[in-house]
Amino acid sequence: MPITAAVSSCGRAVVTVLETGSCHGRDLLVTLALGQVLSLLICAIGLTSKFLADDFHANTPVFQSFLNYILLFLVYTTTLAVRQGEGNLLAILKQRWWKYMILGLTDIEANYLVLKAYQYTTLSSVQSK
Repeated sequence: MPITAAVSSCGRAVVTVLETGSCHGRDLLVTLALGQVLSLLICAIGLTSKFLADDFHANTPVFQSFLNYILLFLVYTTTLAVRQGEGNLLAILKQRWWKYMILGLTDIEANYLVLKAYQYTTLSSVQSK
């Protein structure tokens, strides 16, 4: 049986039932709640993108994601900046800056393409893919 990992809400890796037993209690509930909030936000982005594209003929996929990236930057940069030891912001960027650059560019391109797709199709067909 393969071991798969998922990131829990408290930032540590939770390994499947093989290694740790199972995920119980508060961590599971927080993870599920955050997943539902994320799903709601993705749905809201889809609805607003479709609304802007249909009613106002607005073509701004990068600008629509700008607030998301600002919030991610503020939360994760602050979290990593206050960490001590080898897990702080400078140590991570010195060792793996190029990996984060590749992931960032890939994420921006993927979000651009998804938001662009809302302009050319129905909302339900984009959400089902």
